[in-house]
Amino acid sequence: MKVLAAQSAFFAARRPRKDSPHTTDAYRRDLAGITTLLCATLDRDAEDLEVDELTAHALRTAFGAFADNHAKSSVLRAWSTWNQFLTFCVSDNLLPGNPMGAVARPKTPPCPPSRCAVRTLPKYCCARSPTVRGEPGIHGPSVTSWSSLSAWSPGSARPRCAH
Repeated sequence: MKVLAAQSAFFAARRPRKDSPHTTDAYRRDLAGITTLLCATLDRDAEDLEVDELTAHALRTAFGAFADNHAKSSVLRAWSTWNQFLTFCVSDNLLPGNPMGAVARPKTPPCPPSRCAVRTLPKYCCARSPTVRGEPGIHGPSVTSWSSLSAWSPGSARPRCAH
């Protein structure tokens, strides 16, 4: 099957998900951008590119060229899009396996702190409380420093103030 036909089938299969038009546009750009680089790598026209030509070597070469002039987040998004597309190709028996496992994936950037946790943390911290000064309080173990409070996250036992 031709790659462009497989991409059309991929988007048809995603229609029930009701993705936003912006998501679909981003997926189309990612698929088109890497397809263009694959065509250059394999010296083929996009209309002639076959799904079985999507090898680990060809994809690594195309993603390497893509990474040369795109931000890490863009490479990660394109990698994810192609991984989904090729997983679809495997599930539709167009490929025996997904070659994206052989393509290096940028590390996911660390998540920023939760605004909720940062906003709610002060209400669990009282400067007058013996608990904060390191003395045992009536509500639980002592909290000896701001750093131990700043390590608090939603879902963990929360520090309490002794009033």
